Amino acid sequence: MSIENVPVIIGVGEVCEQVPKDLTTARSVVDLAACAANSALEDTGSGKRLIGGIDAVASVRTFSDSSPRYMNSIENVKNMPRAVARRIGANPEYACYEISGGQSPQKLVNEFCRRLAERRFKAVLLTGGEAIASVKAAKRNQVALNWEDSTAGQIDDRGWGADGILTLQELENDFLLPGAIYGVLENARRRRLSKTRDEYALLMGKLLAPFSKVAANHPTAMFPQAMDAETIASVSKTNPYIFQPYTRAMVAKDGVNQAAALVLTTIGQARKWGVDESRWIYLKGSCDLKERTILERPQLDGSPAMRMAYRTALQRAQVSPDDVDVFDLYSCFPIAVFNACESLGISPEDPRGLTVTGGLPYFGGPGNNYSMHGIVSVVRHLREIPAGIGVVGANGGFLSKHSIGVYSREMPPNGWVFHADNQIQMALDEAPAPDLDMAPEGEAVVESYSVTYRKGSPARAHVIGRLCRTNARFLAVTDASDRETPCLIADQDFLDKIIEVTSDGVGNRFSLR
Repeated sequence: MSIENVPVIIGVGEVCEQVPKDLTTARSVVDLAACAANSALEDTGSGKRLIGGIDAVASVRTFSDSSPRYMNSIENVKNMPRAVARRIGANPEYACYEISGGQSPQKLVNEFCRRLAERRFKAVLLTGGEAIASVKAAKRNQVALNWEDSTAGQIDDRGWGADGILTLQELENDFLLPGAIYGVLENARRRRLSKTRDEYALLMGKLLAPFSKVAANHPTAMFPQAMDAETIASVSKTNPYIFQPYTRAMVAKDGVNQAAALVLTTIGQARKWGVDESRWIYLKGSCDLKERTILERPQLDGSPAMRMAYRTALQRAQVSPDDVDVFDLYSCFPIAVFNACESLGISPEDPRGLTVTGGLPYFGGPGNNYSMHGIVSVVRHLREIPAGIGVVGANGGFLSKHSIGVYSREMPPNGWVFHADNQIQMALDEAPAPDLDMAPEGEAVVESYSVTYRKGSPARAHVIGRLCRTNARFLAVTDASDRETPCLIADQDFLDKIIEVTSDGVGNRFSLR
């Protein structure tokens, strides 16, 4: 293909707003995203001259449009991408609202680089953000806010994108909260490593402490406080269990007011607009893959799709993990980072560091949009490294959706080549899966578990286990009225313990032996 059609990132921007004392002055999610978009346009060095050339705007889906849990009357935005475009004076011919999931910022970069290379657009603005901190504060203080935006126009609304993430089994067993699900995956990894709960807690603390130190020095972090490993790992009044095995300091924080934006175009257009070549960052390699549902995974503690996504993106960029200068690995929960390290074949204590943003527990987790901030930070770092390589790993669902980007100031091999992921995905989908029992009865072994806490006390426990009689895998949960069993499981390690499981028609229940 012509070099003129090679896609480049030419502008990045981000913003963070602490909750204002006067909540009536709090900026809406659209205002925050527009502010980030203006910063990204200014970052190109050509600013307002580019606005008329933006013919596509894509927005990461807000949490209020992603789950009934986050729906509210304050954030009532009819058309997010066009609302942002209107505020900055753009009038794109195409607007897109991406599916939910933390993979979406990187997935949008992968997609629109291809569309730009195919000459379907001249310039693309990617935006995303959240104002959940102000929404929560307004509700808590009974302050009336109305951020309704009725901007109309064409929109490609891609929906929630929840297909293949959760099944009826998860719904019937109330296995829906991310901390409960990731907790099961985390304990499965602890089981593989043969670690005690205290030993593994310290491993998680040592993994995350450097993240907090990066966030403490990041100008748009929501929670800029450095913490040591012991503080992160230790249970205290200020750091209680949220879900066992996770303390509050280990999990993503969605109470943020943050937004980010990227401006993408082609070499030809960048030259026409006079964008300095030192601003250009190329996507050298990418991959988007999906994992099978939780119960169908051969190993609960790993993701073959993640491993293949990293491997494929690096191969396409013709680089190895040793060549990478900066990483920003998705960090909603520790196991997401551990799995990314294992996929890359690097140590969790790699001296290069695993984030340039600070991670979702410390920088902040702006809904589905965290990795757009990761891309912003990687771009800024690479502009200072003439031949540097950066990797952004984005994860959605429950280690379910993986989008990887490899970035550099150097042009991709052979200019730009599109690689389809469908054959790789088909091979992953066709791999053998364990036998499942949706209505289990009898004696079973605990493969993994997690405990959900409410108001500081164990409230419910989930197990994934194997029936002793058939070795079929199942999911079960304690009864909602049972407070004793979650407390017993919280007090002692139940990996590999024998339990009794039964199906009550809607969901499965278990009892201790």
